[in-house]
Amino acid sequence: MARRIAKLKITRSRTIELRDIALRARCGVCDCEVETLTAVQAAVALEVDRLTLDRLIADGCIHGIQTVIGSFRVCKNSLFVK
Repeated sequence: MARRIAKLKITRSRTIELRDIALRARCGVCDCEVETLTAVQAAVALEVDRLTLDRLIADGCIHGIQTVIGSFRVCKNSLFVK
């Protein structure tokens, strides 16, 4: 008598928080696809408050990106450029 072997595919389910996912978007200033940060992440990286970050974006020192879903992101490449 032939033996039958059953094969099972097991998948794991896990929750992924949005903050752990690096979002990429097209930066109009860099003219390429870049990794983006939230405004809070960018402010922490630069060690400034949100108001100062907003001023830097308004002055063109940092690139702000409005995504198609309406969220605001910051171009990571523009944070540490001299």
